[in-house]
Amino acid sequence: MIKTALAFFVFLFSIAVFPSFSEGWALSVTPTFGYSQGVLNEILYHSRDTSKKISLLEWERNVWLYGADISSSFRRFHADFSFSSAVQSCSGEMRDSDWLNTNDYSMKTTYSVGDIDAEGNIDLSLSLSFDALKTAVFTLSPVVSVQYEYDSFSRGKDAEGWYGQSDYSSDGKMHNWYDDEAKHYPTEYYWNDEKQKYVHQVLGGIDYNRHTFYSWFGLRASYLAGKFSFGFQFLVSPYTYFSAEDTHHGASSDSVYHLIQSGSFAYYKISSDFSYEISRIFSVTLSTEMLFGETLKGDLYSDWYLNTLQPSGGDAFAFTSKLGCRIRILN
Repeated sequence: MIKTALAFFVFLFSIAVFPSFSEGWALSVTPTFGYSQGVLNEILYHSRDTSKKISLLEWERNVWLYGADISSSFRRFHADFSFSSAVQSCSGEMRDSDWLNTNDYSMKTTYSVGDIDAEGNIDLSLSLSFDALKTAVFTLSPVVSVQYEYDSFSRGKDAEGWYGQSDYSSDGKMHNWYDDEAKHYPTEYYWNDEKQKYVHQVLGGIDYNRHTFYSWFGLRASYLAGKFSFGFQFLVSPYTYFSAEDTHHGASSDSVYHLIQSGSFAYYKISSDFSYEISRIFSVTLSTEMLFGETLKGDLYSDWYLNTLQPSGGDAFAFTSKLGCRIRILN
């Protein structure tokens, strides 16, 4: 790590010392702070009819972010690297819904909701672009990019749930989750002869980890007006990959599930950015980004190698805004 940092500073020093070598190069670093609001969904479908959902878990992804953008260019060629990570633990709610009535899949038999913590959230991206059309004030550039995201959430035992399926209902029949016959958790305190004390039943915790990979291509347009600059970008993902692990904690054992989905040309990203040049070295930046797309289909695995033949689905939505201060190192 020390050797890498030393080599990087030697590189910057050599560019500063030899102007002829650095001619045409530009390099800037932008520390950023922002907020991202969205949701990650995991879905299970009926094994014989994938038009019918039997389970939906909605994980809210509402996190404060810190990070940095590193931008470099040589004449019309650009390379940009972006990193961000979550800075707070509270992320929102997780809602768990089940449709378990085999005679009527429109009946939601189970529903639970509880607050979740963001255990770890990382976003990395690398973009390459070329200024195909460039004037004094306007630039149009094709862009290719790759992006990796990691999200980890945990819902504790303070969640509240209503179970209307026959195994839990008071009359042994199927009910909607909101019917009076549905069992409510946490339960009222009652005397337990085996434990010889008053107890109540609570819902087990749930953990969720997802790895996401996007490939992107599209166009970027930028406009320069004095000390102000504006940019707009539209990207489409030729290939998207979700890999997730879901752990339901039980009283005596845990149930672990793995979900894998992928798809082509199913996700899109629209972004805009604004900057104001304070001086030759410093600029204030503001950017917004919206990521959205379709539900990707895949499978459910009891481990990473054993396919349960249970169809699964996954999707994502996020709106992110960042404020930064660009520091120009070269040019």
